[in-house]
Amino acid sequence: MPSLVLPIQKAPASTINTLVKSVSKIFNVKPEVKEIGIRHGEKMYESLLTAEDAARVIDLGDFYRVPSDKRDLNYSKYF
Repeated sequence: MPSLVLPIQKAPASTINTLVKSVSKIFNVKPEVKEIGIRHGEKMYESLLTAEDAARVIDLGDFYRVPSDKRDLNYSKYF
């Protein structure tokens, strides 16, 4: 099985409003945006890099390279 490598782009946090404005500018459209607030159980922030991953990343400048976890989970003793 090939090793899985996850590149994660370094970027500042943004809001949905910022994303809407940017995409609107790119596609030259004016969408109707209705702010309804946060719903029950909805996340306020999404993390692409966990603290565990951050401890072992390789800094590639504009990206982080996250090597795959190669620990042996030894499932054979359970099956």
